[in-house]
Amino acid sequence: MAASPDGVSVQAAHWLQGLAWDVVPPEVVEAVKLQILDLVGVMLAVRDDPLVRRVRATLAPPGPAAMAPVLGQRETTTLSDAALLPGVMG
Repeated sequence: MAASPDGVSVQAAHWLQGLAWDVVPPEVVEAVKLQILDLVGVMLAVRDDPLVRRVRATLAPPGPAAMAPVLGQRETTTLSDAALLPGVMG
């Protein structure tokens, strides 16, 4: 991908948006499925880790904006906090 003022995240999003599963080799699809499953397992395993609990304790208290779920967590949170927690967990 060529350099763009949009940044690499936007470029990757546009590329993925145009990607069709039928052009992805089956072994790549299977590898991605296993990696996602592995990540979900790690996130569930560390959901009560002291570091995750400390980060969760520093987040905004639940309120009207707390609509986003986080894997392995009972409570919902804001979209930005829901994006942060999986990064800490995985």
